[in-house]
Amino acid sequence: MIGKTTRGGGGRGLLDYVFGPGEHGIKDRAKLIGGSMAGWDPRSLAKEFGELRAMRPDIKNPFKHISFSLPPGEHLTDEQWLEVGKAKAAQEGWTTWCLVRHTDEPQDHTHFVGSRITDDGRVVKESAFDIAKTEELCREMERKFGLREVASPERTAAGAKIHTAKDHVSDPTWRERRMMERTGERSIKVEMQLVVGAVMDSRPETLEEFQAALKAQGIELVQTKKGKT
Repeated sequence: MIGKTTRGGGGRGLLDYVFGPGEHGIKDRAKLIGGSMAGWDPRSLAKEFGELRAMRPDIKNPFKHISFSLPPGEHLTDEQWLEVGKAKAAQEGWTTWCLVRHTDEPQDHTHFVGSRITDDGRVVKESAFDIAKTEELCREMERKFGLREVASPERTAAGAKIHTAKDHVSDPTWRERRMMERTGERSIKVEMQLVVGAVMDSRPETLEEFQAALKAQGIELVQTKKGKT
């Protein structure tokens, strides 16, 4: 099982994508299979998310979107996928979330959309280790449902330690810690370190591959006159 995390500021746009026809134009590809929300479509769900966002307008990226996918040939029932969603919500401390299943790809996959703003207005703080936490959950679910176990990104096949994205993150400064405590947001520096670290962990073979991977994540390397980047 693979979990990929993205963040967003607009709940409606994110939900329109999750419930939309996708690149293959399949109208009924999305199925809401559960969560903690009363809504059943993008409009009603976005209204609930919007009410939470109005409680904390100072939070830049109040929503998280995590896609969980299985290798080709493996499948989970709606009930099993819902267990994955509940486990993720409990792991993060989220009170408002929904889980949508897609049927337009060969790989069985779902989309988890959650609010970092809780029902009482608190904000679930982000961590430099959020990616690692999702990876740990994937390993746990693989064991629970008898799925093919994906080797932990922190280990080689021989069990040797390798670097992961979190290993590339330096300790936050005093100002950065204060900002994270106040807003619940990671600093731009930490965000970039995590992205660069994740790209490095994918082991691009050439500089061009490295640059292309970074550009896909919204980071572009610019060469200076002295030949530095």
